[in-house]
Amino acid sequence: MDRAGLAEHFLALTPAARHLRFGHIASDAYLLEHVDSILRAPDHVFLDIDAGVRIVGVVQQEFAGAYADLGISISQPAAGPATCARLLERAWLHALVRGVDTMFVRNLVADSLLRRTALHMGMQLALADASDGTTLEIPALNRTGVRQRLFGETLTIADACLRACWERKRIFAALIPSVGHPIAS
Repeated sequence: MDRAGLAEHFLALTPAARHLRFGHIASDAYLLEHVDSILRAPDHVFLDIDAGVRIVGVVQQEFAGAYADLGISISQPAAGPATCARLLERAWLHALVRGVDTMFVRNLVADSLLRRTALHMGMQLALADASDGTTLEIPALNRTGVRQRLFGETLTIADACLRACWERKRIFAALIPSVGHPIAS
């Protein structure tokens, strides 16, 4: 991973892509600081590179116990679906190895590409809705379920704004086993 390639990728993000990834329209200076932070701790960063050896996608995971924060950025929209799938697959496998079953993503409701790709891969989604509730989207039972069985585990991608609620429900579920999965109640 070199600084110039990462910087080129993040600086190429459109304002909308910057907002999806960082929760705000990140300035160039902020993005360069982010690149430096990635280079200080590159263990949970995966890249997607095009035929011209340019970075077109980056996925970054920050693990905290049973959860991970997930950040995905795609700098070339034409590469979007395939890049998103490759990055999500890598993140899913990495999460499973670490025993993580939930990854939180900023602006999941607004990221239609990430939602479609995750559902297609067999992941379930927990979305915050406008009424301060939670919506769970489960993949349809069709051939995409093969991927879910291949990995043998279910992974939930949840809106980052649900983290505090999710953690409270997980603690409650651990105290009273009949409550089950955090989203079940």
